[in-house]
Amino acid sequence: MRKSTYPSETNSIGGRIRARRMDLGLSLKEVADKVKTKEGVLNEGYLHSIETNKKMPSIEVAAKICTELGLDFKPIRNAIAIKNLQKVAASNGFIFKTEFLEKLFANPKGFIKELKDDENKYEQRIKERKIETQKQFKKYIISAQISPGSKIDLVSGYKKPSLK
Repeated sequence: MRKSTYPSETNSIGGRIRARRMDLGLSLKEVADKVKTKEGVLNEGYLHSIETNKKMPSIEVAAKICTELGLDFKPIRNAIAIKNLQKVAASNGFIFKTEFLEKLFANPKGFIKELKDDENKYEQRIKERKIETQKQFKKYIISAQISPGSKIDLVSGYKKPSLK
């Protein structure tokens, strides 16, 4: 029988599960024997792999472990969903920061509203820049006072001397 050590990091999925199990004074075998899966009783080695973050449990297995340990399932479920989403995204060439996804899972409606607000602010800044650029261009044209025979290069903005 393995002697478990208390996890130094309890923010991970496995760390949370192991810390709770140890706080309750339960062995790996005791928890594994109580958790029923589709295949039967949970394997002690598999539970150890979950606790040491070597394996990622399915949502269903995690829910059963959390129920058995009286552990809040929502943070575990969100963490599993985030890991799975990052894995799928990475396989398609995308990268999502964990903080971004945690914020999304914590408050989906508020997060989406925040994204829409940011998008609206961005669009407003672009409109303001366009207006400012148009104003600056008009001022430039007016202040240049194109003299007869000279031309303004609109790409560089420099006044070209006349060819007389």
